[in-house]
Amino acid sequence: MEKLRDEIIAAQNARIDLLKWKLIIVSALAAAGLGIGATKDTTNFPLVLCCIPIVCAYVDLLCQHLTLRMLVIGRFIRTQSAQSVTQDAGKNIISYEIFVDRAEVRPAFVLESYALIYSSALLSVAVIIYGFTRPGWKPYLLSGLIGLALTAIVNLVYFRQSHAIDAVN
Repeated sequence: MEKLRDEIIAAQNARIDLLKWKLIIVSALAAAGLGIGATKDTTNFPLVLCCIPIVCAYVDLLCQHLTLRMLVIGRFIRTQSAQSVTQDAGKNIISYEIFVDRAEVRPAFVLESYALIYSSALLSVAVIIYGFTRPGWKPYLLSGLIGLALTAIVNLVYFRQSHAIDAVN
């Protein structure tokens, strides 16, 4: 059981790293697209902004996958009988997982997922809005709409899978 708990911790750390990378990548793409920090001799490449919604959806997909992995392991730990564990640490892990399940505190843990979802949606909308200020607005509109659709699909699949995991006894 301890190895499974270590797997949850590793997945949490990987998820946090992905969220950091999302911020870094979006910032780099925005700086390149808007020409921030560029000298007068350097031209900006505004079409680079069209990559932002796609990158956001990709990072969201990876993060939600890690969350599902954590949910599966947590559900497995909860379904194991405390009597089958002989070590006190194992009993504590199972007791904690059962407590989380019964107390229904997991909704308090979804704030990170909401930040993930809404940041991607907001950035997709921002790309669309920015595109309308440009003469060639169609790629921005298309990219933003694709980003919104991918964000919705990733999260719909995530929520369906997490409910399926909750239904396992």
